[in-house]
Amino acid sequence: MVLLTKNMKISLPPVVPIMTLLVLACTATQKDFEYIGEWSNVVVSKSEDPHADGFSLKLWRHQGKPIGFLTEYVGPPFDPPFGPLQDVTLNENSGEFAFSAKLSPGIVFLPGQPKGVPTQILYVFKGKLGDSDVTGTLERQDRLRNGVAERMEITLKPAN
Repeated sequence: MVLLTKNMKISLPPVVPIMTLLVLACTATQKDFEYIGEWSNVVVSKSEDPHADGFSLKLWRHQGKPIGFLTEYVGPPFDPPFGPLQDVTLNENSGEFAFSAKLSPGIVFLPGQPKGVPTQILYVFKGKLGDSDVTGTLERQDRLRNGVAERMEITLKPAN
């Protein structure tokens, strides 16, 4: 048994938001979900050993609130890392759209660590959800190494 005091913080593993979405999906009826769309800028190389690079975004509306997943392709185009969207805001009138997502797209080797450790990347997006495209600034923050945030302008087109 664990006794928690008022000032203690619990750090939940990254699986918890995914489990929450799975519980929602299992307990909700189909009419509780509305598909909004899927957008991508993923490019797959045309070679014997294909590699993919880019992002994809999938959005639904659940009980009036946008939910979804951000996927980052950083190698083979199969089974890419993805994370549930958090802190999602969407203004239906202006198209203003923002979210954050935590992903672990690989492993890194840190000084003093004999084994590689999973990356801890926080993505923060601010932009617009237009009639066809999603455009804006995606900030990539390396939470493991506390590096300088990397900003990139992205445009995601409707996925096929």
